[in-house]
Amino acid sequence: PESFYKRFEGMPRNFQFGTCKPDFLLIQPFQYEEQVALRLTVIDAKASAKLKTSHTAQVAFYALVLREFRSEQLRVAHVGGVWLPPNEDGEVLTEDSWTKFDVDASEQLLDDFLGSKMPGILARSEEDTQWLFTSRCEGCANEEMCRSETVQNQRIGSVPGLSLMDSTRVTSMCGSG
Repeated sequence: PESFYKRFEGMPRNFQFGTCKPDFLLIQPFQYEEQVALRLTVIDAKASAKLKTSHTAQVAFYALVLREFRSEQLRVAHVGGVWLPPNEDGEVLTEDSWTKFDVDASEQLLDDFLGSKMPGILARSEEDTQWLFTSRCEGCANEEMCRSETVQNQRIGSVPGLSLMDSTRVTSMCGSG
């Protein structure tokens, strides 16, 4: 919604978020003042062994966007969730088998990031932008160019399996990336 973009006025004018589709919305009626309202709980499904920060950030982003549509009849829950795959014991996914977390805390961090840090990141030139080529780059439109540049310039991203955190440590110790 347009109100969402107005909220983050520091963003470049040509910036747009991609399509935003949570995997699940749990819709529950609840009593609000003297009327019945609907509470939306954002739940996203992930093929991961454990809950990750990126999962909570994604759910928080969906909640942030959905709050722009709130009214007296429609509220976004303060809890979000991630549905992880069943364990090896053959656990069956049920309505209550998703991992719940406080979406408000993640949402506040995301709100701060989008409002104060992201505009500065987007304003950087390509030359001033630090990046690391990893397996997460698979499928990106720039994958081949980044792979070639990483190998050609002997960037640290050419080390297989190196995490972003480890890369940052090595770079800070050695002074190059």
